[in-house]
Amino acid sequence: MPDSWKFDKNNYKELALLNEELKKKVDFLKNEVLEKDKEIKKLTSIDAVTKVYNRKRIFKYLEKEFARAQRYKLNFSIILINIDDFDKINDIFGFDTGDMVLGELALELRRLIRFIDILGRYGSDEFLIIFPETELEYAKVISQRILETIEKMTLSDEIKVTISIGLTSFNQESSFNDLLINTMDKLSLAKKNGKNRMEF
Repeated sequence: MPDSWKFDKNNYKELALLNEELKKKVDFLKNEVLEKDKEIKKLTSIDAVTKVYNRKRIFKYLEKEFARAQRYKLNFSIILINIDDFDKINDIFGFDTGDMVLGELALELRRLIRFIDILGRYGSDEFLIIFPETELEYAKVISQRILETIEKMTLSDEIKVTISIGLTSFNQESSFNDLLINTMDKLSLAKKNGKNRMEF
């Protein structure tokens, strides 16, 4: 048998060490890719101004909660929040201040809701909150607390804002579109009835 075919323990050890190093590098690169993937997913799910879920992501959560409630006969409620006269803030103080107001309001909303509740920016000056497994009466209590707290707040540049809220609870008889339309109708009614109020 030629010498080159003979088993060499030293070469084997070197190859084993090299293989181990390569494996560590591959594992490291895999973890880096996974971390980058998480960052990308987060960036595509989070609204840049308010740091809460964006419209696309909150809509997906709403669809998921609706399907879950239908399947397991559960209750849940949603509220649509609109900042009263937000255009005036942008017109008088500028869009940067408007963005600061949105960010501070989002921060306060997160503080006021429960850990299981889901908050997202639904429109330019609108927020949607999903209250999983929550009946209308308890959702009313949370919404009223939100309404009163925001009214007492002073935001960026000593600006005071109020909000209007439309509240709807899930109904097994209603469709997904019915739920959304009803909530938007309630919000419109709150605006029509004087703002800084909730309709349900």
